[in-house]
Amino acid sequence: MQDIESLEAINQDELVRQIVLRTACFVRGGRLPGFVAAVGADAELDAETETTVLELARDETFLLACENQHARNLLFALRRPLECARLGRLAQLVRAPL
Repeated sequence: MQDIESLEAINQDELVRQIVLRTACFVRGGRLPGFVAAVGADAELDAETETTVLELARDETFLLACENQHARNLLFALRRPLECARLGRLAQLVRAPL
């Protein structure tokens, strides 16, 4: 249940979502070690941000699940108007006199 809540929280925050999705891209592309090294070497990041990002980067399964959920949300958002249009047409046909 906590993972579902985490996925929803990430979906609601644009900045966090972008960080998670980009980190997931690094996982898929095999470039996560370079990203982790860059985060660790960045003197401008505060300790809390660095710790949070590095902790997130260690959970590759969660990152890929977030990416998968985001893709599903996009697909649903694209399909929803089409389904509504089809249902609207079906409702018109049902109400039409025979």
